[in-house]
Amino acid sequence: MHFADPAYLFNTRPLWTVIFWGSFVAFFLVTTWVNRRERNAARGDLRDSGSKPLIYFASAVGALCAFFAPSLLPSARITFAPEPVFETAMALFWTGLLLYVWAVVTLGAYFRTSVQLLDGQRLVTRGPYRLLRHPAYTGGILLFAGIGLAMGNWISAIGTPLAVTLAYMWRIHIEEIALAERFGAEFEARKGRTWAVIPLLW
Repeated sequence: MHFADPAYLFNTRPLWTVIFWGSFVAFFLVTTWVNRRERNAARGDLRDSGSKPLIYFASAVGALCAFFAPSLLPSARITFAPEPVFETAMALFWTGLLLYVWAVVTLGAYFRTSVQLLDGQRLVTRGPYRLLRHPAYTGGILLFAGIGLAMGNWISAIGTPLAVTLAYMWRIHIEEIALAERFGAEFEARKGRTWAVIPLLW
């Protein structure tokens, strides 16, 4: 099979290349920070049902889709003016990353990368949780959408966030079962006045 030379949008200008990979480094540093802060945290009653490894797998699939689609399907190149496309990609990426950090900081000691019921856990409704029940996943979708769009390819732009969104759907299903068990009517009432991930849509 012939592979065309990848023509990534972010590689068309030296400054864009620096911005893209610098953003990727920031993403790596944030995920490292989140995993380290959880390492010594108390473990709760695990209710994950495989959603954590599924999210990691979907993230890898999304990244592969982003970087391989321009080679496999160069005809799907985004033909809009490159400047607004790249600027939109980076705006999505950084909005997602900052929202993810905000969600982690707001939950504080209650944040976990797997679904756990913790002793003394309270239902958090401040910060991004005033509007969204799962803002960290909103951040993840935006971040991966930015990565995909920065490739300048429609398959990357759609497939990359879609991969993680499908994994998040299972995680949210599992997580909301656990939250309903822990908080009962309080959580059910919260579901009626908030969105899970995307305002007005989901």
